[in-house]
Amino acid sequence: MIGITEDAVKVDDIIETTNHFRCIDFIIDQAKEPLTESMITRLHSLLKSGTSDASKSWFVVGDYKRIPNEVGGKKTTSPQKVGLELRALLKEYRGKKRIGFEDILDFHQRFESIHPFQDGNGRVGRLIMFKECLNHDIVPFIKRAEARLVAE
Repeated sequence: MIGITEDAVKVDDIIETTNHFRCIDFIIDQAKEPLTESMITRLHSLLKSGTSDASKSWFVVGDYKRIPNEVGGKKTTSPQKVGLELRALLKEYRGKKRIGFEDILDFHQRFESIHPFQDGNGRVGRLIMFKECLNHDIVPFIKRAEARLVAE
């Protein structure tokens, strides 16, 4: 028999897994719509709603980070500049005549560098890639966990 402490599943993991399916449903419904700032914050809201993070005063579900964060020891965009940088990235991205696989990957890398949320950036970024692949008739792909360059 497996002991409770050895293989216990975190409640947040169960909630976020359920929420992830809500995000997938949202993406399928919105697949052909242009990628917008409100769509990105909605994905974060869907993903993090009901988690323990949602009850923390410094954590804002569906809105940008309030506290500076790092990824892999590298500083990310300051909380005060997140909205400005994300809007600039979206404007440049949507201004392309044709969006291909490389453009989606570039957007993802730059989104992760901004790191707009306190937590969930990698998951939201991968959901955006999935949405954009559907939008631009590119076969979605699976990014294996060991292929990630930085922690979320």
